[in-house]
Amino acid sequence: MENLFREISYVALNFHWGREELLDLEHAERQRYVALINELSTDG
Repeated sequence: MENLFREISYVALNFHWGREELLDLEHAERQRYVALINELSTDG
């Protein structure tokens, strides 16, 4: 459950998406967004 909160917080912080929007995503899709945000933030 802690990972879910971390994923949602991370994506919400970076994409400004709401809680319901993020909870509607499949777990794998949410993890993909987390990975992409991480890549983008370390590329610069």
